[in-house]
Amino acid sequence: MDKIDQMDDSRTVSATAAKQHFGELLARAARGPVGIVRHGRVVAYVVPPESVAPPPSGVQAMLRARALQAEKHEARRREQLVFAKNLAPRDRSAALTVVAGWETQQLCSPVYIKAWRALLALPRTALRAKLAQGDDLTRVLLANSPLTPLIARRRRDAA
Repeated sequence: MDKIDQMDDSRTVSATAAKQHFGELLARAARGPVGIVRHGRVVAYVVPPESVAPPPSGVQAMLRARALQAEKHEARRREQLVFAKNLAPRDRSAALTVVAGWETQQLCSPVYIKAWRALLALPRTALRAKLAQGDDLTRVLLANSPLTPLIARRRRDAA
């Protein structure tokens, strides 16, 4: 026998009645959605499980997170390619300053610093071609690029 709302079969119950007769609320929710009313407004719904999509499994969530991360990396790579295509001499100088800061503060390995110096010594077209290769080394280099702060600065200046 439903004690909630004196056996009223409405689709809403008060928050107090829901709290006091939770088992009955669950039984009613098994038949269809039930709104929980507080201060005259529906603040929540209790619904049967078949009316809601199941939460993604841990594997699905991990794969979705990896896909989003890959999209982010690809967007960053494209942005850096466009920037490298139009790399002005002052931008090249600023990028070399960033690399020098990495070296001074020992933020990167000497191999990484040497690789970026070699890349920044290339003409624009060769730099863009090298960054576009997408090999393992280039992907690693683009993960932490001296072009990133320059791109961010240009974006701020444009705004």
